[in-house]
Amino acid sequence: MLVLLASISTLISVVVSVKLWMVYRKAQRMHRMLITSETMASMGKLVAPVTHDLNTNLGVCISAVSYLTDIIEETKKNFTQGALTKTGFEQQLHIEREAADLVMLNLEKTVELVSGLKRMSIDQETNAERTFNLEEYLNQIVTGLHPNIRKTGHKIEIDCPRSIVITVKAGALTRVLNNLISNALIHAFTDNEKGLIVISAKEINSEVRISFRDNGRGMSESVLSRAFTPFFTTRGDSGGSGLGLSIVKNLVKKELQGSIECTSEIGKGTEFIITIPREISKHNEYNA
Repeated sequence: MLVLLASISTLISVVVSVKLWMVYRKAQRMHRMLITSETMASMGKLVAPVTHDLNTNLGVCISAVSYLTDIIEETKKNFTQGALTKTGFEQQLHIEREAADLVMLNLEKTVELVSGLKRMSIDQETNAERTFNLEEYLNQIVTGLHPNIRKTGHKIEIDCPRSIVITVKAGALTRVLNNLISNALIHAFTDNEKGLIVISAKEINSEVRISFRDNGRGMSESVLSRAFTPFFTTRGDSGGSGLGLSIVKNLVKKELQGSIECTSEIGKGTEFIITIPREISKHNEYNA
């Protein structure tokens, strides 16, 4: 009888273990799906304002070219009729130059937006290691997010030496910074407040330390202690998923092989310190 009970107990333990493992694997899959969904939602929020800016820039170009065509035709007509004076010719040249400059300015803005969005899209899709200048990279990210930032009235400043060159998974770093910026725009500032976000970086031996800080409302100790906890959010009533900072921590640790810390105080803003190896390949060799 004792042997039978022991066998039954062992069988039950095995069944329970298998069930728990299946639940764990299912939870992992759901977590990955939620992370993917959160990333796609972030990209969706980014694309709409960028599309608006592209349409605006191209609309200005079309209007300016149309006006420029009219001015050229008027100049041609006056010249043919012998009514074109020196003063009139100079005035029309001045107008034409202003229209051409307006077209060029808006085309440059369009190219900058498209290039930034394309680079971000490629980085997030491939998530491959590549070597790049960190200051240029940070400027590209902020440029890509400019339409979102501009409508809030907040500012982002970058303080990074031009000498810093890193070799990391650019897609992971892009998602980290996108999530931090999105998190700050949603949580850091009160309504109608014009906030400031500063992204700075410096080299420390073989590592790079990136500081992301805002001058917003800050977090209480209880909120700060749970900031990276999955599904924890203070904005659940407005659709917050509570996955943003959890995703950030996961990306920093697993994809960038670094660490992240957060300090905050009510009324004095929040700062995230991200420390990553300057070259992931060498970091892997040292830890092999």
